[in-house]
Amino acid sequence: KVQASERAPRFERRTDAMPSAPTAAASGPVARLNAAADAQARLALLRPLAWVHVPKCGTSFLNTLYNHPGICPSAPAGAKLPSSRDFLEPMTHFLEQYPEDMYCRGSISASYTFMWNSRMHVGIGLSLYEANKGHAITMLRQPEQRIISSYHDHIHDWRSTP
Repeated sequence: KVQASERAPRFERRTDAMPSAPTAAASGPVARLNAAADAQARLALLRPLAWVHVPKCGTSFLNTLYNHPGICPSAPAGAKLPSSRDFLEPMTHFLEQYPEDMYCRGSISASYTFMWNSRMHVGIGLSLYEANKGHAITMLRQPEQRIISSYHDHIHDWRSTP
């Protein structure tokens, strides 16, 4: 049996001597967004957007972007990407019918456009990340559902990362 005097000494945690914990990105993009007065000001800070389109994660998210008056103010009401198992042809047709440089002027990154990324599912890579830092958006999905959908649609990889 170990006697109390033989136990290892207890150390008290001194909080007065500890440096204060750093705040989360005190001057980074998140802090600037959080400091914005309202949603319109936050959107202005995010523009131009770079939509990182992960395969099987939100092709229909394009409908949300096109129907948001702060992102694509010139898009006709109800502009909608048709639902289809083969996304490439409808996506190409939609983006040709509603070119982002005409309907979403100033809202979409020139280096990471909808037409280029959404059709090809291009990864963002270091150079594109640096060019679009603080402007990337994405839609994610429950991983198991993404895998099941990929299997059924025969889409099994991310094509490339520049």
